[in-house]
Amino acid sequence: MFAGQLLGCHRLTGRNRRGYVFRLWAPEAQAAWVTGAFTGGTPAAMSPVGGGVWELFSPLPEEGMAYQFRLQLPGETPVAVADPCASLAGPENTALVYTGQQPFAWTDSRWMREFPQREHLTAPMHICGIDYRPDIQPAWLRDMGYTHVELGGLITPETPFALPAALGPPEALKALVNGLHRAGLAVLARWPASLCLGLPRPAGSARPQEKSLLLSCAAYWLEAYHLDGLRVETPENPGRPVRDVLLAVNRAADRVRPNAVLISGGTPGVSPPGDFLLRWRPDWATDGAGWLGRDLLPAPETGDSPRDRALLALMMALPGKKYTPCQDSAFVRSLNQFYLSRCQLWQNETEGYIPVLAQGDVLAFRRLDRRARELLVICNFGRREKENFSLPVPRRGIYRPAFHTGAMPHPAEGRKSGGGFAAEFCLPPESVTFYLRSNLPRQKE
Repeated sequence: MFAGQLLGCHRLTGRNRRGYVFRLWAPEAQAAWVTGAFTGGTPAAMSPVGGGVWELFSPLPEEGMAYQFRLQLPGETPVAVADPCASLAGPENTALVYTGQQPFAWTDSRWMREFPQREHLTAPMHICGIDYRPDIQPAWLRDMGYTHVELGGLITPETPFALPAALGPPEALKALVNGLHRAGLAVLARWPASLCLGLPRPAGSARPQEKSLLLSCAAYWLEAYHLDGLRVETPENPGRPVRDVLLAVNRAADRVRPNAVLISGGTPGVSPPGDFLLRWRPDWATDGAGWLGRDLLPAPETGDSPRDRALLALMMALPGKKYTPCQDSAFVRSLNQFYLSRCQLWQNETEGYIPVLAQGDVLAFRRLDRRARELLVICNFGRREKENFSLPVPRRGIYRPAFHTGAMPHPAEGRKSGGGFAAEFCLPPESVTFYLRSNLPRQKE
């Protein structure tokens, strides 16, 4: 049994005991109470039942009533806390008595059946990060070229099992996930770094119990809301206990939702533990700066300027799965669609990246799919156009722009040069261009 199945507020329907039982794990507390309208304004004392757990049974609560816990810690005045295992948050640091969500008519059975067979590592993945709201339009996200949606704001350290009251009823979230699945979009939730460091004090700090609560939290969100995965933000300087918790969360999530997309990372320079499907690399732009010997930051946000568009295109061209804040622009839509249409950019992440040149403002590399079909990517981060810029190319042929962020460059011809081949390119300022090679036309005899 996960801790979340024991703790929190649960309805009892036995023959001799009908009502609600409240349980809280607070090993450091000297006394604990429940307060709410059903207690008549007077805190109702909870009883210790062992293992740091406090319990109260009451036949008086009704569904939807707000309640709080109050704790007496050594040497401190009593403090009010929300129920960390509540399934629905209330206003002003309260939780709501909410034990039986209304049955929801899911229509994503095909998605749920086929998702465990997906090959995530060899499929395109561009995650759109967006704060949850019920009116998100799945068709618009699909039209923008996103493959996954990460919903922020669902899971909070204060009430990790509860959808915040300001976000509306749980049924609205289920309806959105159902609609996203029907539109062909996978749904992730953001797991905040602070949650990895433990549930809110004053609930104590005994790691095994916290670990069980976090496992329950992961299982609850994946199962109850049909989520397809979690992006776990790695805390700065995670110690061994935190790493152990992250690994346990990973394994528990995979049991509940086989083949779940579990992504670890979020803090530049932090090495996440193993066993995660993907490790996030938010410092990709820093790597680019190292290649070019100059500052590429800040990373792209809006895609409005030539530099932003070039940086977005560079991110899409480099190996690795993609994550960007949700953006609405014609350029972002066309870039996303180009990424989806070119398997060279996502099918062969480890062996399909071949550096060509990193010199001054210019960065060039090749991306290959499993059949060795390739894209040549040339980036010019300088503010001036570079004409007749010679680059080595793998074969003779015509290199034509397939996608470009700046002015339309001319095709370039790969010719014999020394022991290999080279072509002269025109590089527009602050631009990234993707080239496809075609054979030279046969000359008439």
